[in-house]
Amino acid sequence: KTEQLPEALANLALDQFTKDLANFNERREALVERYSAWLKAHPAAGIEQAVHPSSQPVHLRYALLTAASTEALTDAKQSGIVLGDWYSHVIVPKPVDEDVLAYKQGSCPKAESAAKRSINLPTHPRLSARQQRKILSWLNRHFV
Repeated sequence: KTEQLPEALANLALDQFTKDLANFNERREALVERYSAWLKAHPAAGIEQAVHPSSQPVHLRYALLTAASTEALTDAKQSGIVLGDWYSHVIVPKPVDEDVLAYKQGSCPKAESAAKRSINLPTHPRLSARQQRKILSWLNRHFV
């Protein structure tokens, strides 16, 4: 059974959600700008952003592609940084029965290659400035 909020409380919750969502997205975009500036300043780092240049995403995650994704995930964890590997498979979340979805390995080679090279930098809107600096410092240590 679904409980309903009284109308006044529902309006208050919706108003708060709308304000928080806009604030969260602004904070995410500010962090994404920092990540993108780092990426642009380090073209020889061997990583690329996994977003089409003409898209305008709201970054719930900042996906990167690197040949050293496994090593990056391990090193970040040892450094106290939680990177995501949400896109490490073509069909997510894992485990998923690919037969049920009629997916055949090798049918999407570009997606399979990208999935193997994918890591995700955190974009949580409550990341502190200190945590953001720690992530950027880790990028410098690991990739430069």
